[in-house]
Amino acid sequence: MEPQACSLEGPSLCPNGFSCYSHTSGFLCRPSNTTGCIITPQGSLEFVHKPLAPFGEQCQQCTVPTSPQIRQQFQSHLSHIVDDEGWHTYGNCADGFCGSGHICRLKKERLSLCVTHDQCISGMCARLPQREGQFACTFSHTTGDTAVNVWVGRAIAIAGMLLLLLSLLGLWAVHKRIRQQHAHARKLVGKAATPSSNAVSPTSPTSPAEDSFLVAVEEAQWLERKLKMTTYFGIVLGLAIIVLGVVYSLLPPSAFPYDDTH
Repeated sequence: MEPQACSLEGPSLCPNGFSCYSHTSGFLCRPSNTTGCIITPQGSLEFVHKPLAPFGEQCQQCTVPTSPQIRQQFQSHLSHIVDDEGWHTYGNCADGFCGSGHICRLKKERLSLCVTHDQCISGMCARLPQREGQFACTFSHTTGDTAVNVWVGRAIAIAGMLLLLLSLLGLWAVHKRIRQQHAHARKLVGKAATPSSNAVSPTSPTSPAEDSFLVAVEEAQWLERKLKMTTYFGIVLGLAIIVLGVVYSLLPPSAFPYDDTH
């Protein structure tokens, strides 16, 4: 007796005791204990009554209708398949999906291109602007809000690094100017320290040369402190740029390399 075709009319695809099996000729109702791929209530294909293959081992892909029209007719019952290539990723893998090389592969990380929801760790494959509108694994079961937040974080990190870099350049210019002033002040200290024959007054507690020397030393010391301060702030800004760079590198997609193969 030839199996009857699965019905798209009514509450169920097949009568009780039967399941809707995928076949090259179409979708057929067969006894539920038959080995093969069935349409699940969740909207995907599942290989039943066959030993499951572990990750990295050979897998058997589900047979699917060769007619695109028949596949399209049953699309509403197979909502997990978002692209026609997705029909060929189902098989007898214990987890993950049956890849194009008939090898069981792990489910995909976020932002990796996908053709079914079942290929993704998140369980959701949708068109994402981060992948130029192509179908890719999202960050959650429901929305791509986390992905948006990540890209906002990336923008903030980039803006922060640019701002800190400009601040570092400005600080370098100030540091260079102070260094020149400090070098000039040290020259003045050297000149003021040279004895002068007509600078001493018997009634004066300090000579004009000594006053000049003390002023020059004080200015040189102040400039030296400013040099240390600018050096310290320069180191802090440099470390802040490095930290933001590390944060940027840890944000997707850099942290989660794409897996675009099927």
